[in-house]
Parts: sequence; C-alpha cells; structure tokens
Amino acid sequence: MAKRCVAYGRVSTNQEKQKTSIESQRAYYEEKFKGDGYLPSPYGMLYKKDGTTEQIPALYIDEGISGTCIEHRKAFERMIEDAKMGKFEIIYVKSVSRFARNTIDGLKTCEELRALGVGVIFEDCGLNSIDPENDMTLTVLFSVAQKESQTKSHNVKWGIRQRQKAGKWFCNAHFGYDKVEGGLVINESEAETVRLIFRLYTEEDKSAHAIAQYLNTVLDQHPTKKGKLWNKQQVTGILTNSIYVGMYKSHLEEKKGYKATDPTEKVPEKEQYIHEIPELQIISNEAWDRAVTIHRARKERYNTIPIGGRNSNQHLLSTILFCKDCGVAYTRKKRHGGLKKDGTRSDLGYFWSCRNYEQYGTLRCNNKYGINEPEAEAQVKQEILRLQHDIKERDGGSLLTNFKAYLKIMYELDHDSADVVEIKAQLAKIERKKNILLEDRLEGLMSKELYQKEVKILNDEAEELEARLKANDLYDETIKREWIRFEAYKKKILSLDVENLTNGDVKQVFNKIYVGTVQEENRVRLRKYLIFSYAVMGYSVEELLEILSSKGYRGDISVIVNGGNEPFTE
Repeated sequence: MAKRCVAYGRVSTNQEKQKTSIESQRAYYEEKFKGDGYLPSPYGMLYKKDGTTEQIPALYIDEGISGTCIEHRKAFERMIEDAKMGKFEIIYVKSVSRFARNTIDGLKTCEELRALGVGVIFEDCGLNSIDPENDMTLTVLFSVAQKESQTKSHNVKWGIRQRQKAGKWFCNAHFGYDKVEGGLVINESEAETVRLIFRLYTEEDKSAHAIAQYLNTVLDQHPTKKGKLWNKQQVTGILTNSIYVGMYKSHLEEKKGYKATDPTEKVPEKEQYIHEIPELQIISNEAWDRAVTIHRARKERYNTIPIGGRNSNQHLLSTILFCKDCGVAYTRKKRHGGLKKDGTRSDLGYFWSCRNYEQYGTLRCNNKYGINEPEAEAQVKQEILRLQHDIKERDGGSLLTNFKAYLKIMYELDHDSADVVEIKAQLAKIERKKNILLEDRLEGLMSKELYQKEVKILNDEAEELEARLKANDLYDETIKREWIRFEAYKKKILSLDVENLTNGDVKQVFNKIYVGTVQEENRVRLRKYLIFSYAVMGYSVEELLEILSSKGYRGDISVIVNGGNEPFTE
C-alpha cells in the first residue's frame, strides 16, 4: 500500500497573501504526492497566531512564526504528535531552513521521526532523513541555516543600533509626548501634569505615593495616557526619566542570541546612547537636579534592600501574603509610634498591609487593615504544627480529607470513563471510511470539495474519540502522580523545624496565604486571620468549595470527599 504523506510550511499573517499561499501549496503538493506515488494524509492543520485553527488535509502550516525554535510552532508540534500516532509516514518540506534553523533541534527531530519510521524529504537538497547516511550532510545544512539566521539577527541588531545612535525613536511615546514620524513632540496637557509632579516632589516634599494618590483625586484634569489610575511606579518613572530635560537614552537592553525565546540583558552604561534634544525639555535643569538629589537621599534613607535588586525571599512571609479583598500581595512596612520628647519615635516593629490599598486607597481596595508580623508568623507556625500533628497522629486528618476533595473536584467529577474497546473499534471504522473516500477521489468518483468535506467530518469524529481515549489513558497515571506528590508533600511538612523556618519552607507548604478579617462579639477591633492555600493543591478550602459550587454540585460535602467520614475543615 502506498505511504501516506504530509507537508510542512509557514505562511504570512497577511490574509490575502495567506489565502493565496495555502491554495498554491495545496495544489503543488497534491501534484507532488501523486507524482511521487504517495497518498496525501487526511490529517493536517493551520495554526494561526491568534490561537485559532483550521483543518487542512495533508498540510501542517504555522502562521508567521520564526523557525529558530520549535517551542512556538504549534502546527509543527501537532505534526510530530500525529507522526507518533502513525497518521503518516512521509513529511515533505521545501528546505532545511523551513524545517529548523537550529542544528540541535533539526537533528533531534529527524532522529525522533526516524525511530517512528517517518522520513522527512527536504526538497531543496533531495535528501530523506530516514536514511542515516544523510545525517552528516543534514548536520552541515542545519548548521548553515543556523548561521544564516544568526547573521540576519546580527544585521537587524546592527541596523537598530545605528538608528539608536542617530537618536531615532523606537517605542511608544512617554507620558508628556506624542509620537510623530521621526520622533516625539510635546503634548502640552500632559506636560502640565509632568510639571505638577515635579513641583509636588521637589517643592512640597510629597512622596511618589502621595503624588499618585493626589492625581487620582483629580483624574479628570490629569489623566494617565491610557486612562487608568496613577500609581507610585508611574510617578517614580516620570521623576527618574531624563527625557523631561531633553536627554534621550537608548540601547538600554539587548537580546542575547538569535532565537525568539532568548532573554534580553541590560547594556552597560558606557555602551548606552545619549542624545540631547532641547525641544523635548519640559522641566528645568534645576528641578531635575533637585528631584535626583531627593530621590537618591530617600532611597538611601529607606531602602534596606541591597542595590542589586529586591530580594523576594528576604523575610519569612515575603511574596506569600495576599489580600482576601482584592487578591494583591501584601507589602512589609516599618511601624513607628508618636513623636517623643527627645525627637525620636518608638519602634513598633513591622506589619504587612495590602499594596493596592497602600497605593490607591479605597479606589482599588477596601481592606485597610494590616497584620502585625509577629501575629502573622505565629499563625503560620501554628498551622504547620497542626498539619504535622494530623499527619503523625490522624493519618493525614483534614489535610488528607481536603486532598481527596481536590482530586474529586479537579478530576473525578469531570472524568467520563471510556469504553476503550468500543472507541478503538470506532476509530478503525473511521480509518476504513477515509481509505474508501481516498480511493474514490483518486479514481475520479468524487469531487475535491466533497472529498474534503467528508474527510473533515470524519477527522472531527476521530479527533473527539482520540481525545476521549487519551483522557482515559492519562487519568490513572495522573491520579497516581498526584498521590506521589501528596506523599512527598507530607514528608516535607514533617521535616520542618517550626522554630527555624525559612521563606522557602513556607512556600513549599503554602501556595498563597490570604489575610482576612472578622468582627467578633464583644470585640471592638476586627480580628485578622489567615486563610491557607496548600501548595500540594494550589487552593484553600474556601476556593475548593467555590469550585465545587461552580461545577453545580449541591450534595453533602462530606459525602463527595470520602463517604462522610470527615467534613471539610481549615
């Protein structure tokens, strides 16, 4: 029987060009397959950049994606997965560079396909990867394609740097300016806001946070460029950007490497480009110098974190406390008492409060209550001790109960136990139907349009059945892996010394910790309490209950967990 084949390609994001390209590729490969004595596979897919897909028999096509790495080429990845499922035996590709512009990716994929009995025919050089004797030649060709990509990347970077050297503008306009062809012009209404910000900072001794709060009270007069609320970071960005004194800095960061996934790195200051553009100056040099001096002095006075950057693991509760009201992370603050006779203030220790409320007040969050650090740390230690006791003395206790509920909610309620034998029989029946359709098409008994329509219907049916089959195969393995994770989680909890916890320890036990408040009888002040989201599940008990409710379950909670032996508990 003739081998089934497909082709891989990439197309432009331009709709008209794309339509023409796909039609031409379809017509070309239809003739190519027939001439080489192969049958076109009924499987194929167009993956668009917006995430949508379209089935195209015998063609796998990525829209506007770089060939330097496989990770973002969804059609390519789908083609490899379909090859593993035995949906075809031959892949055509126009050139080595279209298949991969990375030597390691290209050779690894060819070897993987060869092990499956699938060959890749490179039309530009006439080689078939199924033959191991072609490996040396393909290594050279992949290396050449990679070098060409690197050279192109270098040339593009060089062009960008030349334009940066010339002082040409690249990004969107900063606040205070409008972008025009060739550069920027001052936006007078926004410029007034910039001047106000500098005046409040340098003459009225306002902090960036206080300035942001004030601007939000007069947002109709001083809106942001995108119409959103002001925040401390935006104000600080304006106060530290030299563009407002007509000094434009560029080439501040650069991509290291040529792949689309390669990271960017900061450029040393001596290699950055600085251009003086007097017509862009909004504030005076004196105001700028005062702002720089104030900013540096405040940073030295208040910043206890090393200059190298924030250390998110510095404190026991860093980046783990969150506001129950708005969901934003809590931030750590130093507390001082009133002014004493000697001019000093008493040290009240540290507390944690909602960053949203600190920056925007009630515009973003109504939770104005912070929690003292010792109180929060004590509750965290108490919860870990409770978990340790449940694991040792109660065979897991409520932790085990809640984990069972997690498994039921996340997997069992939505799991449709499939009849594997029946599904495989249906898939075999669909394959026979497609073979009959293909024979009718090749013999001229069916039009191309009707053939494609019928095949699409069968492909949709097969895809649904395969998804059910795969889901059934994965279910048992997934549950097994979850229980392995749970056992490792329990061992980690038991290994902890509660009196010597680190931030890393806390994050291995809890995914997030929410700070809530409750009004109790005979108590004037609200009591703060912590809601724990367990790392092994990624949810708190409250969140699990919400998910259960959203799935429409209205029965007894204890029954769905484990037959009613133990209810949900915190």
